[in-house]
Amino acid sequence: LALRWYKLPYKAALVVTLAFTYIPFIAESFSQISDSHRLREFDDRQRKKVFDRVKDLLPTLTSVLVVALRSIPNLAMSLELRGFGLDNKRTSYHTLASYRHTFTHFMLSCIIVVVLFFIARV
Repeated sequence: LALRWYKLPYKAALVVTLAFTYIPFIAESFSQISDSHRLREFDDRQRKKVFDRVKDLLPTLTSVLVVALRSIPNLAMSLELRGFGLDNKRTSYHTLASYRHTFTHFMLSCIIVVVLFFIARV
């Protein structure tokens, strides 16, 4: 978890990471569910007022909420399998200091990959 570098507690960093992970999931669910609702009913959005359009979103938002709630047991099982919530203190990786030769090795590796790529194209 990259947020641990900012001295954020592990549980808070996990919550933020899970929230950012679920945003695309919920957006995709909303897109699929709104498409399916749109296919099942006559759509005359151009004639409706803003309040009526918001009111028509209620079934879609309810369906998205149900899908999100149904995914909670899967998330709970995966967190449980990873040992989240145990009383043991979480270990962290030791951060390695970067040296000048590390950057040199990285750049040399990139150059080798680019050269091999161009050789393979010819």
